[in-house]
Amino acid sequence: MSQEDLQQLLNELRTELSELDTDSETSQELQLLINEIEDKIEELEESHHQHALTDSVQENIVKFEVEHPKITAILNDIMLKLSNMGI
Repeated sequence: MSQEDLQQLLNELRTELSELDTDSETSQELQLLINEIEDKIEELEESHHQHALTDSVQENIVKFEVEHPKITAILNDIMLKLSNMGI
């Protein structure tokens, strides 16, 4: 899995986020997660950052799985891609 694949998933997440009727707190949290993932993609060589990134994505999967299943599905795909990249 390439970083391009991961970026495509992040774009899908942004699209899904823009279509949701969410409160500003939820939108802000998801946007922060997207930004964090993008920042960490650039630091893939440093293993201590990799673990924190996957933990953050996993926490958000649990948080949003009931109310936002599409977002959860995209986040799960992101986790799979990160895992396949060795993160």
